[in-house]
Amino acid sequence: MKANKLVFDHLVDINPRTGVIKFNGKRMGLIATESIGFLRRDLIRILGTERAKSVLMRHGMTSGYSAAQSVKKAFPWRCKEELILAGPALHTLEGLVMVEPSEIQIDGDSLYMQGTWFYSYEYEEHVKHFGFSNESVCWNLVGYVKGFLSNVFGDEVIVYEETCKGKGDYQCTFVACSSHLAPPEHSNSLHHFEEDCLLSEFDEKFHQLEQAQSVIQRADRLNEKLTNALLSEQNLASLLNYMSDELGISVLVERNRIRRPIEFIFKETVHEKIYAAYSNGEQLPEQGFVEVFPIKSEQAYYGKLVLIGQGILKDEERLIAGRCISPFLWYFNTQYKVAERTWRKKVNLFEQIIGGKGNSGTLKLNPNILDVDIHQQNRVLMIKSDIENVYTLYLFIEKLLVTDIFIKENYVVILASELEKPIQQTAEDILNALIEMFPQNSFYIGVGQQGNSLETLATSYEDAMKLCNFLVHCSSKRQQIAYYEQLKHVLLFLKTSEPTQLIVYYQNVIGKLIDHDIHNEAQLLLTLQTFFDCNGNINKTAQQLNLSIPGLRYRMEKIESLVDADLKSGDGRFQCQLALQFYYAVQAIK
Repeated sequence: MKANKLVFDHLVDINPRTGVIKFNGKRMGLIATESIGFLRRDLIRILGTERAKSVLMRHGMTSGYSAAQSVKKAFPWRCKEELILAGPALHTLEGLVMVEPSEIQIDGDSLYMQGTWFYSYEYEEHVKHFGFSNESVCWNLVGYVKGFLSNVFGDEVIVYEETCKGKGDYQCTFVACSSHLAPPEHSNSLHHFEEDCLLSEFDEKFHQLEQAQSVIQRADRLNEKLTNALLSEQNLASLLNYMSDELGISVLVERNRIRRPIEFIFKETVHEKIYAAYSNGEQLPEQGFVEVFPIKSEQAYYGKLVLIGQGILKDEERLIAGRCISPFLWYFNTQYKVAERTWRKKVNLFEQIIGGKGNSGTLKLNPNILDVDIHQQNRVLMIKSDIENVYTLYLFIEKLLVTDIFIKENYVVILASELEKPIQQTAEDILNALIEMFPQNSFYIGVGQQGNSLETLATSYEDAMKLCNFLVHCSSKRQQIAYYEQLKHVLLFLKTSEPTQLIVYYQNVIGKLIDHDIHNEAQLLLTLQTFFDCNGNINKTAQQLNLSIPGLRYRMEKIESLVDADLKSGDGRFQCQLALQFYYAVQAIK
């Protein structure tokens, strides 16, 4: 028998009286493909794509296997190839698709077959209900081919669609081959043909829910233990110890953006090496893991809970740690609120002194507000940065200094004693440490004058803030320090005006003179400053500059033509002297 001799009229048997239709010896039913499409739609919606795919593939495989069984018994076949080709012929006669095989190769126990599906009902119905897919959709047809060939050929056969109109391709093409010839990405499709049971899956899901409930109960017990520890005012190390004991791994807390532990519990020495590699940005030792959980609220990012161990962090341990973040958030938020109240008292103290509403007697009413001896030589440093959270900056500086430090709005304020080391060294050490830790950010530090009383310390506080703001507005550098000694001659004006107003002032008065010196490499600014230093004495000025009298007069005439002031009047000279001081002050910080 040849496959091309299979004719529909010879295979179909219709009994009008009983309504029984048989095709290829099997009872059939005339069902509209539209109704099959609705069934397919409901399977996908109820079971999900993957499970519906498996159901339809197994249904197709059963149909194909049964068709092969019938056709083998019904006719004598000349060879195995003709019997294989009977599959496409039967599939076409069933009315669900038109199959045209394009290649078939049989070599002993090896099979390779290619073909094209035309008018696939599956593609039409899938696109009608779901639109185009990202994967092939002729699952029932694939199953039919696999079932037929598995019966006829015997060995394990892999069937897959190379192209599919259901995912936007030009046509539907399929490949059927022995398992050793199949590409790796299609070899794993066999699980769709394995029998399974929804009941067993429900049992598995129920078991997973029981496990999850057990983990949640563990997490709740740990959460309760941590909360009770907070209520009994235990420290951070105690909280970490409870968590480390529960999870059996090392646990620590570090600040945001600062890979240095505030507190830690290391279970094993190797865990310390794992954390050292992590904190240095190096590759972790083999079998080591680091898992990070942020400790943050909508208002603040306090730090990170870091779990360290070997192997792989289990899902239940990850869930427990994630559910137990709240006590740590509570701990840090409480610490922050306590510190905030203390900062507010310190800021209010200085603001009262500056505003004339307080004096040294004010401190006697609150003797523990400041942590420095105000009768020693102290200075105030103000730091401002573009770091979004000033608390992060505060926490880093707090680790560097054993001194009084607090926050005022967007500033970090430091009260530093000069007994142990010069203030210049303190300021430079802080700036260098900040640049090393936060190289992409800007930092401006204002250092006020010395103070050995509450009143003079308040003046230093005010000076430091003005100098810090002056740097923010006027400095061309991203990190810089300004000292009282550098800019004390302009501080009076800084206390009554904005730094940018000083720049506008000197640009209006001597701006043309500055531009002339820059573009002509001249020294008219130096000439004018020397003239003022010599109290307007032409002879002394010429001698100081090694110029002839006519040469100096020429320069002074040129200066008078460029400045917006009359140098022959006292008021004009004062304006120019003031503008020069402002200009040199700005240049000093640039």
